[in-house]
Amino acid sequence: ARAAGFVATALGPRVLRADTAPLVALAWLGLPPP
Repeated sequence: ARAAGFVATALGPRVLRADTAPLVALAWLGLPPP
């Protein structure tokens, strides 16, 4: 879970768009994607 957060931080805000942010949040929480 922390690995996903680390990758998101490394990639930067460019990837944290409206469509990817919820998926990153789910991955960070350790939940499976919908």
